Amino acid sequence: MIPYYKTMIGKRDVLTKRLNIDRLDMPVDVIRAEEGLVVNHEYLNLVGYFTWEDFRLAYDSEKKIIEYADKNSKTAKEFEQVIEELVDQEKFDVENLSNHEVGIASLVFALSAFCCAPISGCRAHPNGSYSDAPSVGLYAPKRKAKTLLRIAQYSTVGIVNNDNMDAAGGIEIYAHTVTDLMQYAHNLFVSQNPSAKNKRLIK
Repeated sequence: MIPYYKTMIGKRDVLTKRLNIDRLDMPVDVIRAEEGLVVNHEYLNLVGYFTWEDFRLAYDSEKKIIEYADKNSKTAKEFEQVIEELVDQEKFDVENLSNHEVGIASLVFALSAFCCAPISGCRAHPNGSYSDAPSVGLYAPKRKAKTLLRIAQYSTVGIVNNDNMDAAGGIEIYAHTVTDLMQYAHNLFVSQNPSAKNKRLIK
């Protein structure tokens, strides 16, 4: 069972798709940090680090893990346990995720290949976590942020300004489920790789 997480704004469970482009920034001192960040002690500068081929491999592995966990769990806690077991047992070529968390890895890879700076993320966990819903925080050049916003308009995700990372000017992409984040990552992939348009990777 793939967990569904509410994204509450006040009393409404909504996905906001709004960015103030003028507020965005690419803080070089944060992005090039070599000793971790306040919001992510294991941070690495991934701007342009992964390729779209790296994304494809990571996506394929992540998809298999999520589908297996979905079929072999009945609760959010069981879903979490199955994923942890699969990672520990190194199933489904989990090494393709380069130690990124299952559920957000595809989006991290896509943002990296798109030359943005993913800073932190969390798939959300039933026993409490860094994030109330699956999400990734990032910095992006303004012209690329416009593309991210455009793709969000036809994806089941929210995208908003985030000034609560190590520096202001960031972006938060979030969703109700990890598969929604994965679909958004795939939509970004297709936007940059038109030949992949007809390859539907999520059922």
